[in-house]
Amino acid sequence: MVIQPSRFDRYQRPKVGSGYSMPEKLVSAAVYVPFGFFIGIIYILAKGPGCDGPFFRFHFYQAVFLSILFFVIQGTVGALASFFTGFIRLLAPVIGLETAAFLMENNAMMTMVFQVPLFLLCIYAGVMALMGKMTNIPWVSKLISRNIAGR
Repeated sequence: MVIQPSRFDRYQRPKVGSGYSMPEKLVSAAVYVPFGFFIGIIYILAKGPGCDGPFFRFHFYQAVFLSILFFVIQGTVGALASFFTGFIRLLAPVIGLETAAFLMENNAMMTMVFQVPLFLLCIYAGVMALMGKMTNIPWVSKLISRNIAGR
């Protein structure tokens, strides 16, 4: 008696790993922490595994771009907060001194409102790097991918 192969014998399980080494994943995730730029530079200079590969380069460039964007937002919001504080001081007699003092003391809240989404993007990108996947942050990831491809 000959056993016929069933249609399920041809099924192959998908690969579990992403094909990237664990040090490459760890360093790709570490570049998203504050001052992670230096971790990436040391990894490149030490010629770590995959330092010239597109996976590490993508995450490294994206982390640098997000860090620059973070500081630009911080500076812009700081300047707007200073302008807002000066404007409130002009209106202090009209709106009341207590209200003016409350608004001027809570300028840090305005800064956090703009920085928290960027902070969450960095956490998302770091987790995706640990999983061995590329992130898809609108506009940013497309820009980085074009940069790596040389277009």
